Amino acid sequence: MDEMNRLGDLILKHWKTHRPEMVEELEKTNQLQAVLSQAEEQTGDLLYTLIVVQKMEYHAAWELATREWAFLPGEDRPERPLSGSRTRAGPRPVPRFPNNRRAADRRRQPSRQGFRQYRSHSSAQAHRSRKPRGDRSGKTPAVKYTGWGAMANAFRPNPPPEWEHTAGELRELLTDAEYESARASTPNAHYTSPAVIASIWQAMQRFGLRSGAQILEPSMGVGHFFGLMPDELLPGTRRTGVELDEITARIAKCLYPDATLFAKGFEDTPLPDNFFDAVIGNIPFGNYAVYDPAYRRTPSLTRAIHDYFFAKSLDKTRPGGVLALITSRYTMDKQDATIRRHLAERADLVGAIRLPDTTFKANAGTEVTTDILFLQKRAPGAPANGESWEGLASVATSDGPVSINEYFARHPK
Repeated sequence: MDEMNRLGDLILKHWKTHRPEMVEELEKTNQLQAVLSQAEEQTGDLLYTLIVVQKMEYHAAWELATREWAFLPGEDRPERPLSGSRTRAGPRPVPRFPNNRRAADRRRQPSRQGFRQYRSHSSAQAHRSRKPRGDRSGKTPAVKYTGWGAMANAFRPNPPPEWEHTAGELRELLTDAEYESARASTPNAHYTSPAVIASIWQAMQRFGLRSGAQILEPSMGVGHFFGLMPDELLPGTRRTGVELDEITARIAKCLYPDATLFAKGFEDTPLPDNFFDAVIGNIPFGNYAVYDPAYRRTPSLTRAIHDYFFAKSLDKTRPGGVLALITSRYTMDKQDATIRRHLAERADLVGAIRLPDTTFKANAGTEVTTDILFLQKRAPGAPANGESWEGLASVATSDGPVSINEYFARHPK
């Protein structure tokens, strides 16, 4: 008998001992084998994440897995901490798929009738996120949460007069740790419109992404990319997300309990190399450095946060896998080509799209020029294939010549 069958026997024995009525019901409806198979697979993923990735002690990991067997598909469970602790509960990919939020919940974004309404909603959501997971009343509003990016003024030491009330509310609602976490996220908490996300998923399917994939979102927010994943990609797919802000991560975990979620910075998240079939998302961008000891010998890759996210995301992608990341235009246009050379030595540029500078205004209250880059990782020793994109080219504009990436110069539309 192979290892997976032995694991299935253990789970079924546990269910028969502690939940015999459930086993009987599943047998009557001919669902037992399907639910058990999914429990086996997800338990295997859970054990891998806890023991191999998070370095949890072997017996503690098995104790956690055994506790998960007490719950069945669709059941609510008590509030538990997010992953990140080696001695407490970690990520929980368990057979609870009916509770994941789907695209139908996400396509209607809240209208932005001025920042007063936005500030009121975000402050209220900070309060709602403390509700226990079993309280479903906070779940639907949670998908409308768009983060702290457009509220940076509320976190200033001396906020402008129009922000003083909101700043006071946040100080009252948030713990010190939550407040600092939210404040730290303001430079990059700008969430992506559903139209852009849907287009990225369509492109990934054209590039060959199928169900059963391992997918990573390295800066997930509340999980817009997970929520708009096409239905046909869902069966067997394993989703892993990383989110720095504590409140945002808590909301994401409530919305997507079957995803493996790390509530910490990407630089603090241990993930296996050459593992994920796809890395997708809207990464942070800014001209500030990241410290990750794994990249201490290549400091040129960590001087700008968006460069670091590209480098680490590519390392975590398997050969043949695809990155689809939204980034600042400076990844493509800056004079220093170090990050482009690094990526081009390891991956092919499948395509790139320059978005209008108003793309994020409706969702996150910001105007910024951004690009979507699609990169396919090559196997070691495989020849480069595709267009060159390391250099810049001069193009004529109404304001005079400007330098942009050679790819965009060749593809102006």
